[in-house]
Amino acid sequence: MDRNKLYFSSIFQDLLHNEEVELAKKMRHLYDILINEEDPERDIIGPFMTKPCKKTYPQYYNVVKNPIDMETINKRIKSKVYKTLEEFSADVNLMFDNCKLYNNPSSVLYKDACNLQEIFMKVRNSI
Repeated sequence: MDRNKLYFSSIFQDLLHNEEVELAKKMRHLYDILINEEDPERDIIGPFMTKPCKKTYPQYYNVVKNPIDMETINKRIKSKVYKTLEEFSADVNLMFDNCKLYNNPSSVLYKDACNLQEIFMKVRNSI
């Protein structure tokens, strides 16, 4: 009986490991899609890489209660914080929603957030 438990435990652990590997691959793919998105005239993802400076943009932190950036998301992927694709997607969408909350709809940043979020969701929904 104990041998069977060990056998099934080993199979279950292998399945969990495979699921974690697949999740990591999907998140990395989606992250890389955003990082590699290009605009011939400017760095479209650059403003999303780090949170705004608190000294330069103190009002941002009055408006945005849960700031997040691409570097934080990357660290969370690497440290296996995300247990589901939904958790990862929620952070990516939070980042873009924060940008849209703070910036004027006519601003370049707001429009970039909309475009990047649309790209993200299309790719995410296809995997």
